[in-house]
Amino acid sequence: RTSSARTVSAVGVVSYAEPNQAKVSARFRGRIEQLYVNYTGQEVKKGQPLFELHSPDLVSAEQELILAQSSAAAPPAPDANSRQRTLEATRERLQVHFGMTEEQISEIETSKQARMSITFHSPIHGTVISKDVQEGQYVDEGMVLYLLVDLSNVWIYLDVYEKDIRFIKVGTSVS
Repeated sequence: RTSSARTVSAVGVVSYAEPNQAKVSARFRGRIEQLYVNYTGQEVKKGQPLFELHSPDLVSAEQELILAQSSAAAPPAPDANSRQRTLEATRERLQVHFGMTEEQISEIETSKQARMSITFHSPIHGTVISKDVQEGQYVDEGMVLYLLVDLSNVWIYLDVYEKDIRFIKVGTSVS
């Protein structure tokens, strides 16, 4: 009896695992007030502040929330349901379009003060692979600002000769 294992030599490239990537984009137009993550290669934790973005559109939306809240809190009237729906729609717009959390929205409702900027946080624990933003820079909606990657798992792309493919199967050890 002999081992039927065969050594296959191949050239490979180590790359990021696609499911472990996160692109952080500007959700709306504005100006970068402050960067908390300043360079490529910096490690970040999930929830860590990345940057602060100022936008007149954000301030207007927050003021709409304050007005909708005061309108909904007014004495009961025939249009009370309409006022409540307006308040809910304003909250939803701040969450969906501007990316605000429930806590940030509650803070505005409690303080009745519009914030001039919003802080965006890291969606994953990982490393900054690309940083395409500077403090003071104006950004447009959809512009990718950071590429973050969790490097705890990586993928290796191997170039295997056609004659050796039959020896490669799922679960085959690679070194």
